Amino acid sequence: MEQVHGVSTYATSKISDENDGCVGIEVQRGTDEPSQVVARIVFWDAEGQFSVETMGEVPLSILESAIAEARKLIGE
Repeated sequence: MEQVHGVSTYATSKISDENDGCVGIEVQRGTDEPSQVVARIVFWDAEGQFSVETMGEVPLSILESAIAEARKLIGE
């Protein structure tokens, strides 16, 4: 996902950690280096559910798009 909200551009990238048993999406503000991670949507195998972590304010439309992308990623 790459989406503009106001003056900021947000992009996502896939994250996974086989040791911890999770997969998900990381949301960055800014597409040039250095970008700032503003949210993570993670599916935990052991819990069978998603968790959302934000680092400061993130527009709801950006979070909704990232959550939809994370759900699609794991086939839910």
